[in-house]
Amino acid sequence: MIASIPHFDAPQDDNEQLLEYQYQYKVEGKENALSKMYELGYVISRRYIATEGQQNWKVKLLSRDDKAEKAHNAITYIIARYKRVSTFFIAKSFTAYLFLRVRHELYYTRKIDKLITYVDYL
Repeated sequence: MIASIPHFDAPQDDNEQLLEYQYQYKVEGKENALSKMYELGYVISRRYIATEGQQNWKVKLLSRDDKAEKAHNAITYIIARYKRVSTFFIAKSFTAYLFLRVRHELYYTRKIDKLITYVDYL
């Protein structure tokens, strides 16, 4: 498994940088790599949300706090997977996985969320 985790001596872009943080955490055991991963992942998530807002008016109308919370939830979900599942790692594109998490945060609604929205209107 460890041989499958990508490693970059000189990361060229955001994806390679995030994969290098993954390597530092999983292989080298550096806990601070997760905080660096969070910082960069949060910035990228905010960028994805801004781009999505240009195409979807509902996303554009979200408050600044809601956008920040969704960006936080997207990257925190991935970091939590590293902590909970010892065999979890991303083999190719961290940014693609992060993009999917951002879209999940923006568009997925649980049944309980719908119930809370309904109760709030009363």
